[in-house]
Amino acid sequence: MTNRKLLSSCIALLALAGIAQAEAPHDHFIEQPAPPGEIDPSYGPSAPIDIGCSTGCTSGCSTGCCSQTCCCAPDCWQVYAGAMFLSRDYDNAPIFTDAGGNTIVGADDLDSGLSPGFELSARRNNWEVRYFQVDSMSATTEMEGVGNFLGGGFAGVAGLSYDTEIYNAEVNYFYNPPSDMLRAFAGFRYIGLDEELGFQLNGANLDRLTTDNDLYGFQVGVDGALWRKCNSRFYVNGVAKAGVYYADTEVHNTVLDTNQQLDDNSDRVAFVGEIGVTAGYEVTNWLALEAGYQFLWLDGVALAGEQASSVNPFTQTASINHGDAIYHGLRLGATARW
Repeated sequence: MTNRKLLSSCIALLALAGIAQAEAPHDHFIEQPAPPGEIDPSYGPSAPIDIGCSTGCTSGCSTGCCSQTCCCAPDCWQVYAGAMFLSRDYDNAPIFTDAGGNTIVGADDLDSGLSPGFELSARRNNWEVRYFQVDSMSATTEMEGVGNFLGGGFAGVAGLSYDTEIYNAEVNYFYNPPSDMLRAFAGFRYIGLDEELGFQLNGANLDRLTTDNDLYGFQVGVDGALWRKCNSRFYVNGVAKAGVYYADTEVHNTVLDTNQQLDDNSDRVAFVGEIGVTAGYEVTNWLALEAGYQFLWLDGVALAGEQASSVNPFTQTASINHGDAIYHGLRLGATARW
């Protein structure tokens, strides 16, 4: 898991360094606004005014472009930092079953609720780099009685712990200038998804099952304003992206009292889709506070909770079940532009 954190962090840092040196500096300018009360679609821009990005961002319209990013063209930074709170939604694959094979505890029963993480992104000209991670999705449950787990029966007080970590690093190129209300983009994305399912019986740790997923691929998307009004500090933005990925997936099971190990791996195609909505308020000409919702769908990944039917330490067999996962929740942060 540490290697995945390092990999995704390196991708983000290298991309950020590339953005900083991508183009030679330009003078900051805005287009001179139309005369008051005369917003004419044919009114063209006058000569650039060297005022700096932090000046005039909320002064109104300039030939159809409102505040926020239109004044920060063409060579300004837009940096976001914030917290995210994600929950996971899984199919209720059986983990504990009774003698008849009926589900007693399923994967969706181990709900972690909203788990905190962080997100960082930076844009300059037509380039964007983004990184986020949530590594504290944890849930536990226990039952007392008789049941089955990984092909074997048990009796007593049985417990489960379920932990999820997700890391994301991406680099995108926008085909439209920063002043456009709707921008299309394409880019490279890496996602690391690691899970661990632990089994305890009568207080003793007996088994640990882990899955590791590394997804590498290209994505396309659109990003832009859903609502923005001239002379208003409030705005609503949206983003939608989708991509096809190469997925390197692994499953490992360890019987802790005997150190017996079972492993399997596979390479396959995966799909990732994401949508998000963000509302912002410009506190100053250079700083905006934002709150939003994010929905992330991963299809074709190995989830720890879905491996109970495919891993059997008693018969020494292991294979990988692939499924889909949904992560969604809140984003809270701030964007600075200069």
